Order: sequence, then C-alpha cells, then structure tokens
Amino acid sequence: MTKFQLGSLHHIGLVVPDLDASVAYYRDVMGVSEISDLYQIPDRGLKIRFVNLLTGRVELIEPDRKTSSLYKFLDEYPKGGQHHICFEVENMREATSHMENQGVRLLSEPFMGILGSPIVFLNPDDTQGVLIELMETPLLGTHTLGLSSRAG
Repeated sequence: MTKFQLGSLHHIGLVVPDLDASVAYYRDVMGVSEISDLYQIPDRGLKIRFVNLLTGRVELIEPDRKTSSLYKFLDEYPKGGQHHICFEVENMREATSHMENQGVRLLSEPFMGILGSPIVFLNPDDTQGVLIELMETPLLGTHTLGLSSRAG
C-alpha cells in the first residue's frame, strides 16, 4: 500500500451574491479571459462558474435564496467570501480511508461532483477550521473546464 499524498490544489471556492457581477469583475478588472460555462445544480440551488488561471481555478458559487443551504453563508458575509479549498486526490477510497484513520470526519459519503469526479468535504472542526473538499483527479484534463467561446 502506498502512503497517502495530497494532490494539486484544484480550486478555491468563493460564495458570491451575484454570479454575473463576479464574472464581470474577473473578466473586466482582473483581465481573466478563460471563464467556464455555467454549471447549475438545481436540487442544491447553486449556479457555478470557474475562473481558469494558469495555476488553478477560482470557483464562483451563487446560492439561490430559497433553496440553497449556502445562502446562510451570505447572511453572515453579504459580500461573499472564501468558502472552501479543493485538492485533488488520486483515489477517493484511499483518501477517505486515510482521513478517517487520522480522525478526520467526512461531512458526507463521497458523491459525484459537477466535473464528473467523486468529491467529499471534510469536517472543518478536524482540518484547522478550513472547509476542505477532496476531488478525485478527473480523467479528462481540468484546465479547460467547459470554457465558453467568450469570457462573458
């Protein structure tokens, strides 16, 4: 058995009050031209776009006021802010087993994420106060993440 090793930083997740305004900010002010198409998760009340950078991504997450549990985050931080960081792991089963053996609790069982790879969130009480997402390294490259033909 190989020793567990955390993989690359995949993205930093930000909860935002207005996805369109956040996309415009990264495009117009920060000069980012590679921004993904819209991902929607209706059953969780989320709209998501990825800002693709040379060394990683920023995940912009807009929760719906009526249906998303993440809206409570905006109640506390009306302007939005950092929600989680996501690291890649080679094998989700090995990663979760390692975490549990280290006393790190999972917030749920791993489930399929919007990029087609298993993901799981770790309890921030066990990770120095940081909400950490683990994502099994996608089979397809993660550098283009559904890029639209334009940044808007």
